[in-house]
Amino acid sequence: MSLPTNCMRIAVLINTEPSSPLEPHVRGSWKRALKALEPTSQIDFYDPIVASQFPDPLDYDLIVLSGGSVDPRSRDDEWVVKMREFVREIVEEGGMTRASFGRRGSAVTGCKILGICWGHQIIAEALGGEIEEMKGGPVGDISTIDLTPEGQAFLGFPSRKSSFTAPEFHKRMVTRPAPGFIPLAQNNQAFLSAAGTVFTFQTHLEMDASTVEAIVTLTDAYTKGKSPEQAKEIATKCETVGHDGGLVLGRLLQWIYDHNDV
Repeated sequence: MSLPTNCMRIAVLINTEPSSPLEPHVRGSWKRALKALEPTSQIDFYDPIVASQFPDPLDYDLIVLSGGSVDPRSRDDEWVVKMREFVREIVEEGGMTRASFGRRGSAVTGCKILGICWGHQIIAEALGGEIEEMKGGPVGDISTIDLTPEGQAFLGFPSRKSSFTAPEFHKRMVTRPAPGFIPLAQNNQAFLSAAGTVFTFQTHLEMDASTVEAIVTLTDAYTKGKSPEQAKEIATKCETVGHDGGLVLGRLLQWIYDHNDV
């Protein structure tokens, strides 16, 4: 997909511990995915966990909340509490649910938020949705996600393409969306806010094969019950077959360009 050459300003909140061996892989995956789609973009990374860094939405066209592993319902982890407050502040108090937010004068033309995996969950939790542990245990795979008619239309997919594939690694799931959020996929896998300012996906649109391999190699949190060979097959599938995450992410960036004065 060919995007405009204007410089998009993107803030990425890395919700993985800076000391974790996965952190550089998470950061690198986002940088590669965004630069592949928009080479001229300005990408700034923030550490909300140790440095307590949060971006000013007036400085960006898009704020990304990355994946993570801490329970987004936690009341004991101070940074998680702050993250929920940050989401509520910029979405509710900042007016992103109304047509009054952003220096460009409206919610539709202001900063957008993209929540991925943990980001998808904490946005739901912060805005009145519900999160529960996965009853069947953690998920780790390249999955097929069925779109709703609204999701198919939003992403601009042809009628014959009613699903997409992407990696997913998670222990919890959204069981009830935040009020006013429109389902873009079945089983609470993706949402769009009514104001068109917040997008959330349970799957990892940004992950490439090297990041998937790092996850299945460095942790067994999402592959318990699988042999090392079976876990490795997830990364092999990502490398040989690929997935549609980049296509979906590209559609989202294009939508932001079409609705922002970027």
